Amino acid sequence: MKPALFMIYFLTSSSAFADTNIPHTDIFAYALVIAVALVIIVTLAATRRDLIASPWSLSDALSEEATTNLLDKDGKPIVDANQQPMSVTLMRASASRLIALMGLIGIFSLFIGFGLVMLKDFACTGTLPDDGTLTKLQNYFYSGLVMFAPYLINKASGVFDFLSPQQKP
Repeated sequence: MKPALFMIYFLTSSSAFADTNIPHTDIFAYALVIAVALVIIVTLAATRRDLIASPWSLSDALSEEATTNLLDKDGKPIVDANQQPMSVTLMRASASRLIALMGLIGIFSLFIGFGLVMLKDFACTGTLPDDGTLTKLQNYFYSGLVMFAPYLINKASGVFDFLSPQQKP
């Protein structure tokens, strides 16, 4: 028997619930929430497993290119034949990308948490709250998305690249 089906069967037929006042619909709701949470956890674990097996690196993803001048042992710039400082492009850690990742994890956790609570309520009552709670929750998530506004603006600014002067090769 598959683990998720076994968990639902165990939760709905367990004698642990025999002496409690939990209605059968609540048992189904809790089993549904646990099943969805397990699917999310298994999906995240499978994604992590696949990323570990690939050449992809989180440190590379959180880095950005930075151009620096090459320096000699005395700290003076190394120059080429035209007396121009030689430069090299390196990958440097990006604090803004790290902050965005932490914010994404926080928003994702809250989104999943509130989603599981709403799923449980929907499974018990068959309706979602209509007292403005969802609107307040929606506004909360929109305010969290503000943290990603700089990335959106950066990508959208590419639309106007044709207006900038082009360098000749």
